[in-house]
Amino acid sequence: MFGPTINNLLSGDSIGWLAAIVSIVSFGSFGVPMKNEASTSVDVDPLVFQSYKTVMCFLSSFLVILFGIKPSFTPWGLVSGLFWVPAGTAGIYAVRRAGLAISVGIWSSVIVIMSFFWGIFVFHERVRSLLGACSAAAVLIVGLFGMSIFSHAEENSEIVSRTLSADSSSDSDGLSSLSGDQKLLLVEDNLPKYEKYGTVSYNMNLSEQISQRRIFQIGFLRISVYQMGILGAIFNGLWAGTMMVPLHFARPNTKGVHFAISFGVGALIINALLWFARFLFYFIRKGSVNNALACLPSFHIRVMWKSGCTAGFLWSIGNMCSMISVSCLGQGIGYSVVQSAMLVSGLWGIFYYHEVEGQWNIQMWFFFACITVVGIVWLSYEHVS
Repeated sequence: MFGPTINNLLSGDSIGWLAAIVSIVSFGSFGVPMKNEASTSVDVDPLVFQSYKTVMCFLSSFLVILFGIKPSFTPWGLVSGLFWVPAGTAGIYAVRRAGLAISVGIWSSVIVIMSFFWGIFVFHERVRSLLGACSAAAVLIVGLFGMSIFSHAEENSEIVSRTLSADSSSDSDGLSSLSGDQKLLLVEDNLPKYEKYGTVSYNMNLSEQISQRRIFQIGFLRISVYQMGILGAIFNGLWAGTMMVPLHFARPNTKGVHFAISFGVGALIINALLWFARFLFYFIRKGSVNNALACLPSFHIRVMWKSGCTAGFLWSIGNMCSMISVSCLGQGIGYSVVQSAMLVSGLWGIFYYHEVEGQWNIQMWFFFACITVVGIVWLSYEHVS
């Protein structure tokens, strides 16, 4: 019924930009359900969080059938899933270890670079001017990273520094005499007591800020938890920035929104393989099936199913619209613009959660938001149908 109409509409640039806008709103809002009181009361493993997104991505992908899209499958969907699932898991890990603002800023910027590279230099997508398109992408990256810097309250690292550097002459609680782990345990047990050192923002609470200073010894390499989080954000940007590349190699009848089912099936398979690999890891270490199963993280279904499914559905809508945007506008323009979802998430933080504190932070956020918009408008000008 709707098939011919939908297929005709999806060929226009206007639909590509409309899809990009819907994708920006969905991607910028999918984290909101995960911030309710019930969701934040449990410690959700990154792969568990990713699994909620994957399952909803798979289920909601079949909604395209309602619009007259004939179900089809291409193995390239499995390749896209191979990029997205590990990238999404690494992104969640990055937020937990390095903080939300800096992680999103890093991976959004890297995704723009990767998408632009693939679209302009590999697929040779047409632009008015190569220099102009590169400059527009650079402006977009500056805007995104600037917003990430000012999209949170007073930096908790300063709070932690004040807490950890307190000397014995002024620190009546004796923090200076404790080891790093002792301080972490003390803060975790008495977190409200130490909130007097500053505002504990949504990005990372005080105990997590101290925890991120722990050091991993990997052979001769010493790396902190915070640095591991930064590496996770970079990995997410590199992998997610390549996620839509397989779409270019799919058959014509499996591109655009037609690719959604292939992507959902591929993501579900890759997600299951990651769980199997994790089980094998624990099985080798523990030596029994029961012990290995006991080591796997909980899904916290009773607490998480509503918010997890809602978040996954919003992300899936954003993902399907990004496929349309890439198909209509190209990899370099379409997927780069979608990264401006940070505009929406930042507005949620400012006006709903009141997470951005201080007039200076708010003003600077809007300044870089304007730069981001300039980058989007500039990229749209450089696009050639």
